[in-house]
Amino acid sequence: MRILQVVHRFPPLSKGGTEVQAYEIAKKLKTKYMVFVLYPLYDSKGRSYSLRETNYEGLSVIQLVKKWPSALESINYLVDVWLTYNDKRIGKVFESLLDQLKPDIIHFQHLLNLSVELVSLARKKGIPTVVTLHDYWFLCHRIHLLKNDGSICKGPEKDGTQCFRCYFDVLWESVKERWRPFRQGLLMVPLEKGLEWSFLSLFRNRIQSTWDALKLADVIVSPSRFLKEKFEDYGLKKNRILHVTHGINPSLFKGLKKSKSNNIRFGYAGSIVPHKGVHVLLDAYCRVQNSTTELKIFGDYHSDISYYQSLKRYFGHCNVQFMGQYNDARVPFSQIDFLIVPSICYETGPLVLQEAFMAKVPVIASQIGTIPELVQDGKNGFLFRPNDPQELATKLKAVIEKPSLLRSFVKNIGPVKTIDAQVAEMEEIYLKIFKNRFSEGR
Repeated sequence: MRILQVVHRFPPLSKGGTEVQAYEIAKKLKTKYMVFVLYPLYDSKGRSYSLRETNYEGLSVIQLVKKWPSALESINYLVDVWLTYNDKRIGKVFESLLDQLKPDIIHFQHLLNLSVELVSLARKKGIPTVVTLHDYWFLCHRIHLLKNDGSICKGPEKDGTQCFRCYFDVLWESVKERWRPFRQGLLMVPLEKGLEWSFLSLFRNRIQSTWDALKLADVIVSPSRFLKEKFEDYGLKKNRILHVTHGINPSLFKGLKKSKSNNIRFGYAGSIVPHKGVHVLLDAYCRVQNSTTELKIFGDYHSDISYYQSLKRYFGHCNVQFMGQYNDARVPFSQIDFLIVPSICYETGPLVLQEAFMAKVPVIASQIGTIPELVQDGKNGFLFRPNDPQELATKLKAVIEKPSLLRSFVKNIGPVKTIDAQVAEMEEIYLKIFKNRFSEGR
């Protein structure tokens, strides 16, 4: 069987949760099948929309070269949204690639910066498809279902009004100084006087296009019950989405040795961006810190340098250690006693939770999204109200005042699903839809 994995980013250039999942699945499948990986790469070198074949740790990887919009194109800011989901030029390249690779199965891990048209093109050629819902991208152009003020969005309205307002508010913040005349000339004009159709039509089209593409998939997979129910609430039939939880590669923690300390060490591991709620953690820690505690922040802040700088400015007096980016999961988990996950968005299945449990590190996390499916309050960690630094401070204080909770929580951490188990489930899905399609063809 020939399997094509399609994803929006891939190691070693990017190592987010979706990318790690795509990589781990591809590596395991490669032991039995012919596997290819396709992802878009923004690169100033090379011809735009050309394919660059490469190899990463034995995997056949194909980079679809793209370039950032030109200055002229960027004047029309709508192109930024359009090209993230409906780039017709990619469709032509994809069709040629399918003729060359002749895959038996295509697994769309993510379609950001590609095109939703790829699903219909695969279907047109009779190739079975699987789509994994790693986040809310099919519903939200901002991916996380968060409004500009940090509050939760229930999902897009059919007419696109809410998405348009959300997008334009963010756009204005980023260009308000350079493009003040642009705001005065456009945003101040009532929508009903000519701009409503041109702007809202884009978001109406996005909502319809992404949803239509999702419904064309042979199988839709969700890593969590919460995410599955979210899409069902929005209109997908319940029997259309399979629940297949993520798995972790145990070899990532081979040889893990915990350093010793007399202090209680709290830690954060992941991207340092607002929707992950790092500011909530720092606020809470500043309320309870003392000479017996430590807080270490592991992660990359370069994607939002202003946020990182604001954290250091407001909370720098709290003796917080910013440890920088890490590439080895053993690095943070060898130095902390509790992992803190203070997300303010609907998490969909953060791998860092399972990594913590694999390393026998209890978790204190926001009671939001998928997190309660993994963290059992008072058993293998604590849950707290999202975006509530005072309640988080109360949880931190509880383990500071009663250190024996650490041993109790560690004892209650159950077995963690492995990547081998997950791939076995995915393989079963692949074989089933492949056989069904083959039978139909006969």
